[in-house]
Amino acid sequence: MPPKKGLSLDEKRQRLLDWFNAEHTMYNIKEIENVASKKTGISSMQIKDVLQTLLDDDLVNCEKCGVQNIYWVFKYDVQLKLNNKNEKLKKDIDALKAKNIELKEQIELEKSTRLEKGDDDIDRSKMMLELKHLKAKVAANKEELDKYRQYDPAFLKQAEQNLSELQEGCEVLADNIETIVSFFGADPLSGISSSDFRKEFGIPEEFIDL
Repeated sequence: MPPKKGLSLDEKRQRLLDWFNAEHTMYNIKEIENVASKKTGISSMQIKDVLQTLLDDDLVNCEKCGVQNIYWVFKYDVQLKLNNKNEKLKKDIDALKAKNIELKEQIELEKSTRLEKGDDDIDRSKMMLELKHLKAKVAANKEELDKYRQYDPAFLKQAEQNLSELQEGCEVLADNIETIVSFFGADPLSGISSSDFRKEFGIPEEFIDL
């Protein structure tokens, strides 16, 4: 008979979080190790490590009371935190959309100025920094979603849609940068090839897919 498969960390986290939600009581660490271990089937020696992962993700509350720490989770705590994070994601998306519009307008203005004046001074480094900022936002939001993936399917569906919009923003910005590279590479007045242009301003041949 094959050996019984142990619980994964995610399963242990969910069991411990469910126990907190069901009990609706405050506990010290000793009580959690003794009581939760029996209720969840998690070894008392592992309880503290599992609890720490929930604390790290802000899913369990902790306050110092005298010489000991008290832990608890009240009803709707997790939902409230998820809603707050969702609102933050929406604000980030709105800000990024506005920035993308601003960058598009800047590109058109720079192209027009370049054609009229033959001036090759364009703030390319700013464009690269903006793209880097967008990618960092996407990575951070992906990491945030992973923490809460198992707790609220409705929130995750909306949050994943928000993340998709962020990724689209990155792709549009990358396309805008490619437009600038092509513009200068094809313009005989610029005196520089596309490859040399990329090397000079640190623009990669291909942007990393998100």
